[in-house]
Amino acid sequence: VAIVGAGATGLATAYYLALHGHGAVVFEQQPAVLVRLRGERLPDWVIEGELRVLAAMGVEVRTGIEIGKAVSMEQLRKEFSAVVLACGSAAVATLSSMGIPATPKGLAVDAKTAMTGMEGVFAGGTVLKKDLPILKSIQQAKALAAGISQLLDAKAITGLVEQYNHTMGRLQAEELKVFASHALEIPRVKPADGEAAGFADAEALAESGRCLHCDCRANHDCKLRNYSDEYGASQSGFKGEERAPFAQVNRDSGVIYEPGKCVKCGLCVRITKREGERFGFTFVGRGFEVRAAVSLHKSLEEGLQKTAAQVVEACPTGALASSDE
Repeated sequence: VAIVGAGATGLATAYYLALHGHGAVVFEQQPAVLVRLRGERLPDWVIEGELRVLAAMGVEVRTGIEIGKAVSMEQLRKEFSAVVLACGSAAVATLSSMGIPATPKGLAVDAKTAMTGMEGVFAGGTVLKKDLPILKSIQQAKALAAGISQLLDAKAITGLVEQYNHTMGRLQAEELKVFASHALEIPRVKPADGEAAGFADAEALAESGRCLHCDCRANHDCKLRNYSDEYGASQSGFKGEERAPFAQVNRDSGVIYEPGKCVKCGLCVRITKREGERFGFTFVGRGFEVRAAVSLHKSLEEGLQKTAAQVVEACPTGALASSDE
């Protein structure tokens, strides 16, 4: 696959195509990739390291080549199985000079594969939308590579299919305090020997202590997530007027309880009862307000004297998780 432009989108597309098993040649009009990527405000040592990774994956980068002059779009289409335009913001006249159909508003592409009006020619990044953040460009490149790979492999074009994710959206001030309460209140740690050298072990440990843990501790083994994929669940399918506020119960038991993730399966109730916990878990409330909680308003530590590890292991959604993770 020929990729026009060695910016973030172009190089990320080459990377993901290589992961799919497709070779990529990147064409860049600047004399060096470093010149192009410095516009992304990345340090030279980061860029050089990423380029070494791409080279090891078989990606070829050809610099000092302007498409439309040194090499025509028609030549690329004949030589390669597909062409990706990742050349940054381009005027309609520039695109037209390449033979790419464009309207006064720019390029229009197919939603699934991001193919332009020219067969076998795709587009991504800021050539489609100006001022696209670098992370959005890379995400777009990942989707673009998936669609192109499916097309070249003669598979059904589904685009990028990723595992179900559930997001909370904007956090309220009180919710931010909950997350921040578990992080070390220290300034950002910077490597003493510079970023290129990286963190020493003690520095990395100190910096990791600042983590707010706004992720899910069970994101790799959540049964609810797996079933959401299997049955095509949608977070917005039954959207209410407002979401329940985030809550977290964290005492000295070594276990964190996040009621918002609880699906009321009752495993914690059955385990604590079976193992003879003095208080243990029970169901509290009625109807839609029912929730799992430690009996008699006791603390998490009091409710999980003997069974903390067992209920964490059994919890299918990470509502109960180890505080050490």
